[in-house]
Amino acid sequence: MSAQSSKDLFRAYVGLWETGRIDQLGTVIHDRYVGHAPAGDRDLEGLRQQIAVFGQRYAGARFQIEDQLAQGSKVATRLTAIARRAADGQDVKLFGLNISRVLDGKIIEEWMAWEVHPVNAGKLETA
Repeated sequence: MSAQSSKDLFRAYVGLWETGRIDQLGTVIHDRYVGHAPAGDRDLEGLRQQIAVFGQRYAGARFQIEDQLAQGSKVATRLTAIARRAADGQDVKLFGLNISRVLDGKIIEEWMAWEVHPVNAGKLETA
């Protein structure tokens, strides 16, 4: 896969987080997927659950890819998202780092970390 194709694949994956279309995961995620997150590893079913929970917690999330590098089978991405936290209606900005490994044109493994910060009256709080 070319570097640009790997970047495009990751962008399509992010689009599924925005829309919650877990029925489309098979188009971008390998069936032997493993995700490594601070809370622990997850398989494909765990990813489906996480996307569903994310959609319930953060209404209208819109992601922006800030920086992206692809080399060999890996894509490293720095991204942000703006969303509204469903629990209290607070606007938040999410900051994320992701490294995805691609096999057979699909993401088979990823490492990710996220931070969430409130946005107050248009200004980011760095609590």
